[in-house]
Amino acid sequence: MIRFIFIAAVVSISLFSCATKNAPQQAMLNPVYVTNRAKVFPLTPENIAEDVEGMQIFSGQFTFRGRKIDFSSPVYVQADAQAIVLMLLSDFGVETGTIFFDGKEARIESSFFPTNIKCEYIILDLQNAYYRADALESLYQSAGLEFAETTEDGKKTRIIKQGNKIIEEISIDADVIQIKNRLRSYEYCLTLLRD
Repeated sequence: MIRFIFIAAVVSISLFSCATKNAPQQAMLNPVYVTNRAKVFPLTPENIAEDVEGMQIFSGQFTFRGRKIDFSSPVYVQADAQAIVLMLLSDFGVETGTIFFDGKEARIESSFFPTNIKCEYIILDLQNAYYRADALESLYQSAGLEFAETTEDGKKTRIIKQGNKIIEEISIDADVIQIKNRLRSYEYCLTLLRD
């Protein structure tokens, strides 16, 4: 009997480790509530599709305490398999804040955003644009949501849905990434600055 339990435990552990080996690795941080009930954890940086580095304009709009707030800032973006880092800059090139994520830590240091905003929400939005579609599809399926990507005329569109309801739409063009969250009523835009 003890031998049978031991064999069953070994088989269960090996099946579990095989099943999770191909799943995208999630970071151990605060969960992000994609809807009021469905939550996910940001994926680790190794799930990025390709490295990103360069100057961009980071602009957007969100609602805080019933008031719509617009923001726009030059930003230096560096995203690779180790970390996502956005260095917010003034018009004169002085650093005004940082958004940082390395899979273990997520932090935001900037007066652009209210202190109660969890960095993981912004990081997940950026991951929706920069990470591999298969990793994102697996992540959202685990929360009972649908992730789909289409490409037309070189422009990618990624959609996160619950049933027929679109929660977030991400448009990725050559120089512009636009992220619109319909459920939470906010949007970001990252526009590449070319020399």
